[in-house]
Amino acid sequence: MLAKEIKLPWLLLGSILTSIGMSFIWPLTSVYLHDQLGISLAVIGVVLFFNSLASVVGNLVGGLLYDHFNPYRLLVGGALFTVASLAGMIFFHGWPNFGVGLFFVGLGSGWNATLVAAFGASIKKYDGRYVFNMLYFAQNLGTVLGTRVSGFCL
Repeated sequence: MLAKEIKLPWLLLGSILTSIGMSFIWPLTSVYLHDQLGISLAVIGVVLFFNSLASVVGNLVGGLLYDHFNPYRLLVGGALFTVASLAGMIFFHGWPNFGVGLFFVGLGSGWNATLVAAFGASIKKYDGRYVFNMLYFAQNLGTVLGTRVSGFCL
């Protein structure tokens, strides 16, 4: 367990920011791959499917490792892995490297999503239902904000 309990507002802020970032992935990826690289929308759908599948695998691995290792280090490691994947996509943004990069971004984001939920379960100051309702609200708020902002970018 954690030596010091994480504070709920910080966990919610992290959840909102993660959701904002992840809500950019699908619309911006679709436009970039189609308009800039000339990839068909059917292939883009397959790429985004594998991004989601990697997120599920990341959820599973993150949950298994949470029980056996230091959760804080796992969260930082997952964040660094995701940032490294995104940085790699900056330099290798052609086809099919971009699609492979999205797979790794999905893996890291899924990993961290599970760790955020596990951190939420470890908060004892509030009732568990309250914590998870707040996390659910924060994730949805982040998705709304990110989708809204991505509309301005397109």
